Amino acid sequence: MGPARGARRRAQPAACGTLGETLAELDADDLHLVFGAMHDKDHGEMAAALPAPASVHTCAPTLDRAEDPEVLARVFERETDATVTAGDSVADALADARAAAGPDDCVLLTGSLFCVAEARTTWTRQVVPKGLSDGADARETLADANVPTPEIAAAADESVHETVKTRVSETQATHLRREAARAGAACGVSGVGGGELAEVLLAGSHAAFGELTDALDDLGHGLAGVAEDLRGAVGEATEAVADPRYPWTDGTAVMGVLNVTPDSFHDGGEFFDEADALARAEALVDAGVDVIDVGGESTRPGAEAVPVDEEIDRIVPVIEAVADVDALVSVDTRKASVAEAALDAGADVLNDVTGLEDPEMRFLAAERDVPVIVMHSIDTPVDPETSPTTTTSSRT
Repeated sequence: MGPARGARRRAQPAACGTLGETLAELDADDLHLVFGAMHDKDHGEMAAALPAPASVHTCAPTLDRAEDPEVLARVFERETDATVTAGDSVADALADARAAAGPDDCVLLTGSLFCVAEARTTWTRQVVPKGLSDGADARETLADANVPTPEIAAAADESVHETVKTRVSETQATHLRREAARAGAACGVSGVGGGELAEVLLAGSHAAFGELTDALDDLGHGLAGVAEDLRGAVGEATEAVADPRYPWTDGTAVMGVLNVTPDSFHDGGEFFDEADALARAEALVDAGVDVIDVGGESTRPGAEAVPVDEEIDRIVPVIEAVADVDALVSVDTRKASVAEAALDAGADVLNDVTGLEDPEMRFLAAERDVPVIVMHSIDTPVDPETSPTTTTSSRT
């Protein structure tokens, strides 16, 4: 063992001892430990240096150098009186520890930074819904996700889904149910009899609809006409979704400002009332505005910061009042909780003067898949005492 490697082995127990001193300052009852480490560490000394846990859940990050959780479990059985469980993945071990912990207990994950990195995905993983309107939209989205080019064409038609409803005879419904199952589409048929028409709900990818309609063409029983109607319905749905929502896709869009603050530059306090706000919004639309920007906190020089609850109380009734006018509604805020309330009230766009400084604002924008206007200010609200400096450089 080289001197550097030996030093690293000795550092691990020392770090666990320091961690134990920090935990002693916390007001918690029992400790539930999630532990994973590399196989070249001194696991015995690390276990002995940690505070006495009530339970231990061993795990292994996805690395070849990770120690077997069974081996780690035997170490903690030898060094502690805890209930020890040999787990597998970091995420599962963490879930087990959290389930075992009481409301006043402490759950600690330690041993390796690789374990910490994997555990963080529990809180940072984002699942973003994507509404794909057609094959071109799907191909663009797949390319943005860095899907290899050879796989994009095959995945595009499988990525675009539609749901349609129609009425057919019982015989046609029987064939539809069978052929939909073969094509990989969902098919729900109403329970009717006696020769009445059946309602059918079909859902699936464009690829599944293509396979289904091709099969129906050759089955008789009037199903070729049903196939043609299905093709038309799927095409109409695609065109409806593909219609651009955003005015800036065709050229310059105009934004009108609707301040809901008592201290804005020129219209402070004029539009707190929902009726006044709606009248102002309609006047802006008549003047050619495409986006109405609602703000509940002034960022003028020297303005006072507005508490979250007060800002929400200012803007939500106004956004609800103007949400149906013939324009998009943006919310001018730097707080993610305010932005979320605004989107729930009917806002379409986020307008953040801090340039998405709040990480939660970034997660919100991704989760809701909404447009973002990214602005920047050195101070928010603006500090009139700040003197911006400019850095220049020269190159020869």
